[in-house]
Amino acid sequence: MQKSIVIRDTGISVTDVLRGIAKGYTYEQIIKYLPALSMADIMTAAQFAHDLIASHVTTDHEIKLSAEIKLLANKGQLIDLSELRKKYARAYETWETREDNQLVAMHRQGMSIDEMSVQLKRQPGAIISRLKSLDAFSRDGASRRRARSPNEGSSRGS
Repeated sequence: MQKSIVIRDTGISVTDVLRGIAKGYTYEQIIKYLPALSMADIMTAAQFAHDLIASHVTTDHEIKLSAEIKLLANKGQLIDLSELRKKYARAYETWETREDNQLVAMHRQGMSIDEMSVQLKRQPGAIISRLKSLDAFSRDGASRRRARSPNEGSSRGS
Protein backbone atom coordinates (compact mmCIF):
# COMPACT_ATOMS: atom_id res chain seq x y z
CA MET A 1 0.00 0.00 0.00
CA GLN A 2 1.37 3.38 -1.03
CA LYS A 3 1.50 6.05 1.69
CA SER A 4 0.23 9.53 0.95
CA ILE A 5 2.35 12.59 1.44
CA VAL A 6 0.57 14.67 4.02
CA ILE A 7 0.71 18.38 4.73
CA ARG A 8 2.30 19.15 8.10
CA ASP A 9 0.42 17.50 10.94
CA THR A 10 -3.01 17.94 9.31
CA GLY A 11 -3.37 14.39 8.03
CA ILE A 12 -4.55 15.90 4.71
CA SER A 13 -2.72 14.55 1.68
CA VAL A 14 -1.18 16.68 -1.02
CA THR A 15 -3.25 14.74 -3.56
CA ASP A 16 -6.47 15.77 -1.78
CA VAL A 17 -5.50 19.42 -2.21
CA LEU A 18 -4.46 18.90 -5.84
CA ARG A 19 -7.69 17.04 -6.57
CA GLY A 20 -9.65 20.04 -5.26
CA ILE A 21 -7.65 22.42 -7.45
CA ALA A 22 -8.15 20.10 -10.46
CA LYS A 23 -11.90 20.12 -9.88
CA GLY A 24 -11.85 23.90 -10.11
CA TYR A 25 -12.37 24.78 -6.45
CA THR A 26 -10.91 28.08 -5.34
CA TYR A 27 -8.33 28.10 -2.58
CA GLU A 28 -10.93 29.63 -0.30
CA GLN A 29 -13.37 26.78 -1.04
CA ILE A 30 -10.66 24.21 -0.27
CA ILE A 31 -9.86 25.91 3.05
CA LYS A 32 -13.57 26.04 3.89
CA TYR A 33 -13.88 22.29 3.17
CA LEU A 34 -10.53 21.44 4.85
CA PRO A 35 -10.23 24.03 7.68
CA ALA A 36 -6.95 22.55 9.01
CA LEU A 37 -5.23 23.99 5.91
CA SER A 38 -3.88 27.48 5.43
CA MET A 39 -3.34 29.35 2.18
CA ALA A 40 0.39 28.64 2.57
CA ASP A 41 -0.36 24.89 2.79
CA ILE A 42 -2.23 25.00 -0.51
CA MET A 43 0.57 26.94 -2.17
CA THR A 44 3.12 24.48 -0.76
CA ALA A 45 1.12 21.52 -2.15
CA ALA A 46 0.97 23.17 -5.57
CA GLN A 47 4.71 23.93 -5.46
CA PHE A 48 5.43 20.33 -4.42
CA ALA A 49 3.42 19.03 -7.40
CA HIS A 50 5.21 21.46 -9.72
CA ASP A 51 8.66 20.40 -8.48
CA LEU A 52 7.77 16.71 -8.76
CA ILE A 53 6.51 17.10 -12.31
CA ALA A 54 9.49 19.25 -13.33
CA SER A 55 11.95 16.63 -12.10
CA HIS A 56 10.20 13.65 -13.72
CA VAL A 57 8.49 14.91 -16.86
CA THR A 58 10.32 16.07 -19.96
CA THR A 59 8.82 18.83 -22.05
CA ASP A 60 8.78 18.61 -25.85
CA HIS A 61 11.66 21.02 -26.36
CA GLU A 62 13.86 18.97 -23.99
CA ILE A 63 13.46 15.68 -25.86
CA LYS A 64 16.50 14.61 -27.82
CA LEU A 65 16.27 11.56 -30.04
CA SER A 66 19.32 9.39 -30.40
CA ALA A 67 17.69 7.41 -33.19
CA GLU A 68 14.85 7.91 -35.58
CA ILE A 69 11.83 5.74 -36.11
CA LYS A 70 10.69 5.49 -39.68
CA LEU A 71 7.83 3.47 -41.02
CA LEU A 72 7.68 2.56 -44.65
CA ALA A 73 4.60 1.33 -46.45
CA ASN A 74 5.54 -1.51 -48.76
CA LYS A 75 2.88 -3.56 -50.54
CA GLY A 76 0.28 -2.80 -47.89
CA GLN A 77 2.62 -3.56 -44.97
CA LEU A 78 4.22 -1.12 -42.58
CA ILE A 79 7.93 -1.76 -42.16
CA ASP A 80 9.74 -0.43 -39.10
CA LEU A 81 12.95 0.85 -40.67
CA SER A 82 14.55 1.65 -37.32
CA GLU A 83 14.40 -2.05 -36.39
CA LEU A 84 15.34 -3.26 -39.87
CA ARG A 85 18.33 -0.93 -40.03
CA LYS A 86 19.79 -2.46 -36.89
CA LYS A 87 20.65 -5.46 -39.07
CA TYR A 88 20.76 -3.86 -42.53
CA ALA A 89 21.99 -0.26 -42.11
CA ARG A 90 21.33 0.65 -45.78
CA ALA A 91 17.89 -0.99 -46.04
CA TYR A 92 15.57 0.85 -48.45
CA GLU A 93 18.14 3.55 -49.20
CA THR A 94 18.83 4.61 -52.78
CA TRP A 95 21.57 2.60 -54.45
CA GLU A 96 24.68 4.55 -55.34
CA THR A 97 26.69 3.92 -58.52
CA ARG A 98 29.70 2.75 -56.53
CA GLU A 99 27.49 0.21 -54.72
CA ASP A 100 26.14 -1.07 -58.05
CA ASN A 101 29.69 -1.54 -59.32
CA GLN A 102 30.74 -3.22 -56.09
CA LEU A 103 27.69 -5.51 -56.19
CA VAL A 104 28.34 -6.65 -59.76
CA ALA A 105 32.03 -7.21 -58.99
CA MET A 106 31.21 -9.30 -55.91
CA HIS A 107 28.68 -11.31 -57.92
CA ARG A 108 31.26 -12.01 -60.62
CA GLN A 109 33.72 -13.12 -57.95
CA GLY A 110 31.19 -15.74 -56.88
CA MET A 111 30.20 -14.30 -53.50
CA SER A 112 26.97 -15.63 -52.05
CA ILE A 113 23.88 -13.45 -51.69
CA ASP A 114 24.30 -13.53 -47.90
CA GLU A 115 27.94 -12.45 -48.12
CA MET A 116 27.02 -9.57 -50.42
CA SER A 117 24.17 -8.66 -48.08
CA VAL A 118 26.52 -8.37 -45.11
CA GLN A 119 29.12 -6.45 -47.11
CA LEU A 120 26.63 -3.93 -48.53
CA LYS A 121 24.44 -3.78 -45.38
CA ARG A 122 21.31 -4.56 -47.38
CA GLN A 123 18.69 -7.28 -47.24
CA PRO A 124 19.27 -10.44 -49.30
CA GLY A 125 16.10 -9.70 -51.28
CA ALA A 126 17.42 -6.25 -52.12
CA ILE A 127 20.66 -7.79 -53.38
CA ILE A 128 18.79 -10.18 -55.66
CA SER A 129 16.45 -7.44 -56.93
CA ARG A 130 19.33 -5.11 -57.65
CA LEU A 131 21.31 -7.80 -59.49
CA LYS A 132 18.22 -8.46 -61.62
CA SER A 133 17.67 -4.77 -62.34
CA LEU A 134 21.33 -4.43 -63.33
CA ASP A 135 20.87 -7.49 -65.58
CA ALA A 136 23.88 -9.05 -63.83
CA PHE A 137 22.44 -12.57 -63.91
CA SER A 138 22.00 -12.65 -67.69
CA ARG A 139 25.32 -10.92 -68.39
CA ASP A 140 27.08 -13.30 -66.03
CA GLY A 141 25.30 -16.32 -67.49
CA ALA A 142 26.13 -15.25 -71.05
CA SER A 143 29.81 -14.81 -70.22
CA ARG A 144 29.91 -18.25 -68.57
CA ARG A 145 28.29 -19.86 -71.62
CA ARG A 146 30.90 -18.24 -73.89
CA ALA A 147 33.73 -19.43 -71.62
CA ARG A 148 32.59 -23.09 -71.65
CA SER A 149 34.41 -25.47 -73.88
CA PRO A 150 32.43 -27.67 -76.31
CA ASN A 151 33.18 -30.76 -74.21
CA GLU A 152 31.57 -29.21 -71.09
CA GLY A 153 28.25 -28.83 -72.87
CA SER A 154 28.12 -32.45 -74.04
CA SER A 155 29.23 -33.96 -70.71
CA ARG A 156 26.24 -32.45 -68.93
CA GLY A 157 23.79 -35.09 -70.10
CA SER A 158 26.04 -38.03 -69.09
